[in-house]
Amino acid sequence: MEEPASGWFLLWASRTPAEEQTWGRFTQDALAHFEASNYEAVLRQKLRQLRQVGDIEEYNGKYSSLICHAEDKSEVDQVSYYCDGLKRATQAYVKLQNATILSEAMDQAAKYEMSHFGGERKPDCEKPERELRFRGKPRSSQSQDKKPFSKHSYKPGHYAPPEQTKEGPVCFYCKKPGHFKRECSKLKNDQGNEKPRQ
Repeated sequence: MEEPASGWFLLWASRTPAEEQTWGRFTQDALAHFEASNYEAVLRQKLRQLRQVGDIEEYNGKYSSLICHAEDKSEVDQVSYYCDGLKRATQAYVKLQNATILSEAMDQAAKYEMSHFGGERKPDCEKPERELRFRGKPRSSQSQDKKPFSKHSYKPGHYAPPEQTKEGPVCFYCKKPGHFKRECSKLKNDQGNEKPRQ
């Protein structure tokens, strides 16, 4: 035992009559002494914050270790806290099954994940194997040399040669920068030179 616990135990053993030194009395006195006054509130908060990030077995283990310390939790509350921490698809399935007992809900979640994900879910950040096969593995040197996108790459005509990519509008008719088609003098001259048809 650590220092505070061993000191308390020696004190408890010396002050408690031998006939009252039972396991039940010991656990009751130990919890009363060491447990925080807001222990239930902290436990409820941990249960609410617990989320499934890995596989279902890992989540079930973490949830079980928390819920076993909870006192006076009804089965409905246990199932509700359990379902709230599941991943969305699994959560929807388990809630649809309307489990009333925690072990039922855990079984349904495990069966759902086994049938839909084969018992293992790949992390969301990992690219699927198929995508890597078709695109090839990313080159680390190429990705390090790339600069972040600038606002210029999103402008119209960004595929044009560098000498043609200048700031400002580009005429659709004469392809010269600095004006729009509606302001193009070449277009106006060409239209003025046309002879009217008879």
